Amino acid sequence: MNAVWRLLIGLCLALTTLAGFSVSPAQADGCTELLTDGGFETGGVWQLGASPVMPEYVTYTRHSGYRALALGITSGGNQTSFSSARQMVSIPATPAQVTLSFWFYAMTTSAPTTDYMEMVLLNASGSVILAKPWYSHNDSRLWNQISFDLTPWRGQTVQLYFNVYNDGLGGVAAMFLDDVSLATCTGSGSTPTLTPAGTLVAATSTATATPACIEALADGKFDGGLASWQVVGDSAGAAPVGSPARSAPYALKLGSLDLNLNSLTTVRQLVNVPTGYPQVLLDVWVYPQSQAGAGADYQQVALLNASGGLLFVPWQVQTNNPAWAQLTFNVSMFAGQTVFVSFSVNNDGVGGRTALYVDDVRLTSCLPAPAATATATHAAPTPAATPGPTATGAAPFPTAVSPGCVPLLSNGGFDAGVSPWQPAPNLLPAQWVSSPARTGYALQLGTQGQNLYSYSSIRQMVTVPWARPRVLIEFWTYTWAESLAGADRQQFSLLKPDGALWATPWRVLENAQTWQQHLFDVIGLGGQSFAVYFNALNDGAGGRTALFVDDVRMWACTAGAYPAELAAASAPAAAAAIPGPRALSGEQAAPQAAVSPDVTHVAVAPVALLYAGTPVAQNSPQRTTAATQPGLLNGLQLPSLTRLLPIILGALGLVLLAWWLNRK
Repeated sequence: MNAVWRLLIGLCLALTTLAGFSVSPAQADGCTELLTDGGFETGGVWQLGASPVMPEYVTYTRHSGYRALALGITSGGNQTSFSSARQMVSIPATPAQVTLSFWFYAMTTSAPTTDYMEMVLLNASGSVILAKPWYSHNDSRLWNQISFDLTPWRGQTVQLYFNVYNDGLGGVAAMFLDDVSLATCTGSGSTPTLTPAGTLVAATSTATATPACIEALADGKFDGGLASWQVVGDSAGAAPVGSPARSAPYALKLGSLDLNLNSLTTVRQLVNVPTGYPQVLLDVWVYPQSQAGAGADYQQVALLNASGGLLFVPWQVQTNNPAWAQLTFNVSMFAGQTVFVSFSVNNDGVGGRTALYVDDVRLTSCLPAPAATATATHAAPTPAATPGPTATGAAPFPTAVSPGCVPLLSNGGFDAGVSPWQPAPNLLPAQWVSSPARTGYALQLGTQGQNLYSYSSIRQMVTVPWARPRVLIEFWTYTWAESLAGADRQQFSLLKPDGALWATPWRVLENAQTWQQHLFDVIGLGGQSFAVYFNALNDGAGGRTALFVDDVRMWACTAGAYPAELAAASAPAAAAAIPGPRALSGEQAAPQAAVSPDVTHVAVAPVALLYAGTPVAQNSPQRTTAATQPGLLNGLQLPSLTRLLPIILGALGLVLLAWWLNRK
């Protein structure tokens, strides 16, 4: 009978293995992942430095998965602090290549010579700085990837140290960190592409086609010097050079470490950004150098409009990192436009000097590869924790995810005040009120008192994950209007990242004086960024108008999924079309006495609404407060538990059978 017991216990262990509980390093194509929990999904692996501002695991913004790590001051008062995280790792002596890569979302409001963010390589004890591959004062406010070659440290045990420093004066700095990878590869010069490894035989796949790609730039390697590029500003500050060059024979040099110039030098190329592709990526390798005391100097990567005006500044820093590093930016929002790809260095002529080398620039549009045909005896388990690193420069096309919904908004009930919502400067600014409130506190827009011409508004930026294209938006309103005549209005809109009006699902002029629910089901927003915007317009004549808003919630869902909180809601059969883009200043009010439908299904074609540059200050994630922290189950993949339930029940059944046989 003991043999039967041992057999059934073994079967239970096998079922557990099939369920995917493997902790072995990810390996594929001769590459191995050395880091643990590079996506910050599990916690307890990284050593978080003791500081007045401790790093924090957050769910309200992340590059992938369910969590990221927040470093620095995302909300609250300014104070001197080193907000850091580190992990010790032993690098083997034999791999041909060791590559560190990570994704970061940086933001700062401080001067470029004070607060900073950095990545430092320390010795095993943490007492000696071996290298500082990345040191930056960055306010790009979107997810960027950067990669470094750590091959020179093969055979050593090192600490990877990420830090955001705030000096406690003036503005503040913060960074969100995600998908950190330290990959070793055996192939010469290969770029790591890792997939999770299981304990069983992995499925073999054969792709049926190669993705179709279009390269929009000419001579991004500068092999022809600057023949394909235009020099603007100080022409003496730009030149093709042979060293350092990432790809022979030349790289682009901007600025100077020899002469202290008072100049702004720009090298740019006019390109047409293709349409019809799910993503357009700008890849560029940079080698930045800057001396101490460089003042107002900076290095910049930007997109300009056809007239030379700034459209998008994803990278503007003053940093000294004499090593080649890759930057990758999603510029899909400019599909169909003619833009300049621009590189600049500004030297203020005082103190230290600044230079930037640029090479291997690509503006690539690719179609996703067709689904592979897989055949295998056993399917490899897929861990639900840290995703493996992607190939450097490869487009992160949508991948299969567990069905379900994830929340997008923070502090939608306004119980923690107004932040991270952004009120617009106005004669009648948004107010935090306790009455009327549906729950706790609410937000008041407009006025019940004085009659002033005003746009009283508030907004919050959100980004919809690529793999969750369906967006459900719920909010409650309490409308008040002294008169139903005139141009006053209460409205809910979606704004493009540059602040232009994109769509207005709800716009009324009404005096309901009771709380009403509104629910909108929007299709086709995967990968998009936009602002959720509420507004009360008073035209300054006639009656006064106010709008109270509470319990605003938004979810990004896979096709067919529905938030558990709304499971009881019924969906109407009719679908309403969402309005197209219109200029906010030119929009005409459409007063209505009737209440907007409570539940509306909206189908839209995907549009490019990604973050479009520094003028939009609202694209700034904020740290949640205790009142708005998500529940402990927020990051749990419930569909995965559903998939495991038959296996778990089967294992329990076998254990009960073994117990019964043992009694016999």
